[in-house]
Order: sequence, then structure tokens, then C-alpha cells
Amino acid sequence: MMVEGSKVTRQYWKANPTGTRKPKTKTKDKKKPIPKKEKKEIKDQKKKMLEKQQERDEEFQAIRKELKEEDDVAKRKEVAKTEVEVGAKTEVKVRTKTEEEKAVHGKIVPAKWRRKRRGSRHSDDDDRGMNICRPILETSTTILGAGPVITWQSKTASSGQ
Repeated sequence: MMVEGSKVTRQYWKANPTGTRKPKTKTKDKKKPIPKKEKKEIKDQKKKMLEKQQERDEEFQAIRKELKEEDDVAKRKEVAKTEVEVGAKTEVKVRTKTEEEKAVHGKIVPAKWRRKRRGSRHSDDDDRGMNICRPILETSTTILGAGPVITWQSKTASSGQ
């Protein structure tokens, strides 16, 4: 592989001591020019091939169209048949609430249930992460063990006296 006297091998050895790349040779294999007659023949062959291909494509497209039309007609017939068979039997199913959903109404439920409709209008909620489905009226003014809770109205009323 290495010839001692040549510059090419020395340079190659410096750049590539392991011998994985091949040294570049200065002589290139020149391609012989193709004569004009052969060029013309090749062009003619390509043209013929293209024409044949186009003809085939057109045939296939025509066949596909016919098949598609037949399928459409068959589908329409099937649909009409099923409509006639079903007739008055068609019922619209109304989705009713399950027992679980009924039980949830009016209770505090986790945040993942309400995330869909959460927006800027919910941002002032005190109970973030929790949702009260139905607003609970303030019926009691007492918290367990804390005695009576003074509301804002009672404060203003007492200060006025």
C-alpha cells in the first residue's frame, strides 16, 4: 500500500495513518461521449414509454370512475333500503343523567370537573380548585363553635346607633 518514494503516499499517510481512506488519484476515468444516433434512440424510447404510461393511466382512471359510480349507486340503494326498513322505528335517544351525576349536583366537586368553563369570570372565586355546582344560600350565620358571625350590614347598623 505504501510506496516509499512517492509524495502521494507520504501525504496520504500523514493525513490518514490508519489507512481507512483511499488516496485521491490524479487520473480520472473520462466517459466516452455517446454518439448522436444513440442519443436520439434513447429519447425516442423515453417518449414511447411516457405515451404508453399516459394511455395506461387514462384507462385506469376511466375504470376507477366507473367503479366509483357503481359503488355510489349501490350505497344509495342500501341507504334507501335501510330507511324503508327502519321507517317509524327510528328513535332519538336523549342522554339522561346518571345516578352519579345527580348525586354530584349541589356538592363541592374537584377542580378538574370545572376546568373547561373556567375563565376570567371565575378568577375572583375564593374556593380555587373547588366548585359549588348550585349556589348555596347563606341560611346560617354561625360557624361551628365560633358564635354568631357579624355580617357587613349588622356592622353598619351597630355603628350607626
